[in-house]
Amino acid sequence: MCIVFLSFNDDPSPGGYKLILAANRDEFYKRPTAPADFWEQHPNIIGGLDLLSGKEGGTWLGFTKSGRFGCLTNYRQSLENYASHKDAIGRGFLVSDFLKDDISTSDYLRNIQQNGSKYNGFNLLVGELCSDSESKIEWYCNCEDKQIKTLSSGNYALCNRTLNFPWPKVVHGQKRFEDILQKSMDKQALLDGLLGLLQENQRYFPGEDDSNYCTLLDKELDQDYKDACRSIFVQHNEIGYGTRTHTVILVDEAGHVTYMEKTMDSDQSDVKPSNRTWTENTFEFDLLTT
Repeated sequence: MCIVFLSFNDDPSPGGYKLILAANRDEFYKRPTAPADFWEQHPNIIGGLDLLSGKEGGTWLGFTKSGRFGCLTNYRQSLENYASHKDAIGRGFLVSDFLKDDISTSDYLRNIQQNGSKYNGFNLLVGELCSDSESKIEWYCNCEDKQIKTLSSGNYALCNRTLNFPWPKVVHGQKRFEDILQKSMDKQALLDGLLGLLQENQRYFPGEDDSNYCTLLDKELDQDYKDACRSIFVQHNEIGYGTRTHTVILVDEAGHVTYMEKTMDSDQSDVKPSNRTWTENTFEFDLLTT
């Protein structure tokens, strides 16, 4: 599972931000992965890379120097649904293919919409930030709704159902996200606050509505797994799965990008949680102007 918090303002005030994005990648600890960096074959793209055989070159989140970005979350499904779709295309290519192309967000998602059945369940956010014209961010899910939605300026959350779907941790996370954004703070304090949000491990919340946490598509999933995924920071040590990458992206009104990633070092499934090591890297660059 993964979670994304996003704030979009196409006309920020001086000192404000056009885009604020905070995301967790949840995955098996043993899955081979390259941490975020500029890609050797596409040096205008920054992001982590999937290195799993057959899925090499896919990614869950990436950004380009021209202002294109994409992020992906899986739609939560039982293993039976995956087994019935053994020839599914790797979902990580949904992001990497968009980043490599110059097709508009709408045209790209329309193409994906026509081929959505070829993939296991997913949510896809793609965007293009522009300094001299209207920026655009759009979302598509191939399991529910199945309509392309254009995002207006505002705050959003995406987990493993649909955009802004009110799972308890999503509702809690959105409130915390908005509280962090409303505080007057410098950039480092903002980064620290968002990283703290991504590291929250609370599973249950006062007054939560738990009635919509499960669907027919995921009813066969192991209950311990679903319980572990109730928190923003996921940790399921019994199966070697959980949150292994935090990413925060800031794009200010002048087009300066701060891309911060904190990622768990290579396979530590056999290491006690308190002893696991993480590496943090921050990249700074200005968006290219046309």
